[in-house]
Formats: sequence, structure tokens, C-alpha cells
Amino acid sequence: MQRPSPESSPLGLIGLGLLGSVLAERLLAGGFAVTGFDIDSARLEAFRQLGGEPANAAGAVFARCSRVVLSLPSHREVAALVHESAAGLRPGAMIIDT
Repeated sequence: MQRPSPESSPLGLIGLGLLGSVLAERLLAGGFAVTGFDIDSARLEAFRQLGGEPANAAGAVFARCSRVVLSLPSHREVAALVHESAAGLRPGAMIIDT
């Protein structure tokens, strides 16, 4: 079975904690370009060391990526982030909440 090739546009990943860091590792190992953000600078640095492209804010991830995976603690953080970032969302953007 042939593995599909990653698309050229980066995937976004917001939340690089326990689940998000594993997702980042697997996506990067699969050849995907991943732009990520976390409020914890140590997690962001670990993501950079894996080969990810750190963003300085969640809005920057939405600006760069049309497909964004959210790995946040609860629906409250997801709702707040999407509300705050609504103006920067690309038309047709896909947001996946884990």
C-alpha cells in the first residue's frame, strides 16, 4: 500500500501538550510541514527541535494554515480561541478539535 504524500501547505497545530506533542511528532515524521503554537515556551521549543515551525501566536497559525488541529484542554479554550481568531480564518478553513 502506497502512503499518500503530504500536501505542500503546512498543517496548523495549536496546543502542544501531551496529545498535541504526539500529533506533532507523528505528522512531522510523516513528512508534513507543521506550524504550531502553545502558550508554554518550553513546549514550543520542544516542537521546534522536532522540526516544526513555531508561531508566535495562535492567530499566526490560522493565517498560515488552512487546516488547523486544536489540542486544547476544554471546549472553553476552543470557543475562546475560535472567537478571538475568527477575523483571521481563511475562507474554507478546516478546524479539527481533538
